[in-house]
Amino acid sequence: DDDLPRWEGELYLELHRGTYTTHALVKKRNRKLEFSLRALEMLNASGELSDYQTEEFDWVWKKVLLNQFHDIIPGSSINSVYKVTHKEYDECEARLEGIKQATATLLFDKADHSAVLFNTLNSDFTGLIELPAELKGKSLTADSGDVYPSLEIDGQIFVNLTTKALSYETFLVADATDTTATKGNDLVLENELIRYEFNAAGQLISAFDKEVEREVIPAGKPANLFSLYIDRPNFWDAWDVDKFYMEQKVADATASSSESITVAATTFIKFNYAIGNSTIAQRINLKKGSKRLDFDNKVHWQEEHKMLRVAFPAAFGPSKASFDIQFGFAERSTNSNTSYDMAQFEVCAHRYADISESNYGMALLNDCKYGYKVRENIIDLNLLRAPTYPDADADMGDHQFSYSLLPHSGDLVRSNVQIEAEQVNEKPLFFNGYSSGSAALPILVQGEGVCLETIKKAEKEDCWILRLVETKGDTSTVSLEVNGKARLAETNLIEWEEGEQISVNGSHKITLTPFEIRSYKLFF
Repeated sequence: DDDLPRWEGELYLELHRGTYTTHALVKKRNRKLEFSLRALEMLNASGELSDYQTEEFDWVWKKVLLNQFHDIIPGSSINSVYKVTHKEYDECEARLEGIKQATATLLFDKADHSAVLFNTLNSDFTGLIELPAELKGKSLTADSGDVYPSLEIDGQIFVNLTTKALSYETFLVADATDTTATKGNDLVLENELIRYEFNAAGQLISAFDKEVEREVIPAGKPANLFSLYIDRPNFWDAWDVDKFYMEQKVADATASSSESITVAATTFIKFNYAIGNSTIAQRINLKKGSKRLDFDNKVHWQEEHKMLRVAFPAAFGPSKASFDIQFGFAERSTNSNTSYDMAQFEVCAHRYADISESNYGMALLNDCKYGYKVRENIIDLNLLRAPTYPDADADMGDHQFSYSLLPHSGDLVRSNVQIEAEQVNEKPLFFNGYSSGSAALPILVQGEGVCLETIKKAEKEDCWILRLVETKGDTSTVSLEVNGKARLAETNLIEWEEGEQISVNGSHKITLTPFEIRSYKLFF
């Protein structure tokens, strides 16, 4: 009815802001399971429809979705609920590992001294990938001849490499020439694009962007600043964060020790902090060929009614910030001009929050957190809470999570923030002892602004389902590159409708409007 009032924009709930953070491990495992399901559906879609592991996927999806039910994923259930949740998550992970291994035996060729990487992202991946322990002291050699030696850091084995988007790549596994780690006290991480400098307290005091010759961190206001606050909401302990917590800071963390470690030309800086009754062990690495600075954290959390946050001030302060949401982003004010603005002192985001001028910006990415505060020029991430009701042991114990700082040229849409946020959250699948042979996805997307979000078997018929998403907020045209002759028919999210079938021989162009989601059936 044209007479009814319209509201455009976000319907922000001025309540229950603590649910973005409480029971952090449940939120982390949920996110990891969602991304694992996406990756393994793609892996299965590279094989035959008849080999698709429908029943196993169905079982895992139903368990994941069940545990997204109120009050489980908000973190507001009783302790016994989470004992069941984590047990079910354990079984989900075991079943997904079974899907991965069973699919590998069907899809790849067995090959000694070889390994396969499957990059499920819509962009080339560059960064650290964890390897199995048996590859300690080994290197991976790509078809291009590039050699990537393994790195041993804190008992874990990694490799720092590059692999192409939406593709399989076979690497030769051999002994590495040198993986000796050397230790030092340097508190600078630098590459050809940017230079980061820390102080002995573990705070970031400079981020000089060489590409545009500007300082990102304001003088006298360090970043990577851990702060502990009293967190006693007036009502609903696990549910709420009240604004007055900001006036009840207990302490800022300073590092008790630091060191730098270099192995195979990759340097890490490590800090150890104590704050309240808790400890933080942090490992920092500058990604190769990028401005992205990664912070990997292990926290031993022993607090009650406290909240741990980390803050990153920028040397500029736009009036709006952008926040990642499912299949898009939302813009929110960074000031407190109105009562509506003031209420948004804690907001929800998925993989990133970004503040940008027209030609420059800074984002804070994360791998499992959801609560952000962005006011003026400061991006502040809620890391952990410690409510005692309805679960007296909520979040007590050990936590492991990552966040990443990303200064960038251009605004959000013209930057690489969305690509880097994907890479923080989704790593290529690794298969030791295989060659990829002819393995390939049945379809690829060529062009910018549209992602192949999902490819899976249809629920009730023998065809593939493609889910395409416009991610930039623009009208975007891309080409669908099909592996052979096929037919496409547009459908809806529940696959009940089928539009006119289009014959495709090689490629087909489509145009999506801003943030549009389209689903297609793909027949061969």
